[in-house]
Amino acid sequence: MTDVNEALLEMIDLLKQRYSQTEEQGSKSFSPEYLEELYAMAFELYKNGKYEDAKAFFRFLTLADPFERKFWMGIAACNQLLKDYQEAINCYSAAALQDPSDPYAHWYAADCYFHAGNLPKAKEALQSALKTATESSHHQALLPKLEVQIEAWTKLPHGELK
Repeated sequence: MTDVNEALLEMIDLLKQRYSQTEEQGSKSFSPEYLEELYAMAFELYKNGKYEDAKAFFRFLTLADPFERKFWMGIAACNQLLKDYQEAINCYSAAALQDPSDPYAHWYAADCYFHAGNLPKAKEALQSALKTATESSHHQALLPKLEVQIEAWTKLPHGELK
């Protein structure tokens, strides 16, 4: 864990240097290449199960570029795996705003609602995922999975989950 903390501190120093350089050039943002480097690091941490560390990187990325969907999806996935379902839902909502034609943010939010014990909201999010997937030619392969899940959840009672 110390190595990751040291890496984060080095990252912060590097960020400060790069930010001051771009500020001197009249820009107050980070280069897309630099954000991609950070994203690669965050994703690597995520793949290795270091969700808290990855979440710190994704949080920075969402602050550096709040209009990049994959940054929101990254922080949402970390929160989901850390079982912070409400925060994951909030982040999936931000991702859904970035690309309304992508059903995945709705689908993953449905899973969060389900695990948080809110079946009505879970079903609603799943219906949004189905509607979005149906309207997109790029997401037709997802339709059978969504339909099976909707059918299974329809058989559950409207109230509490067990």
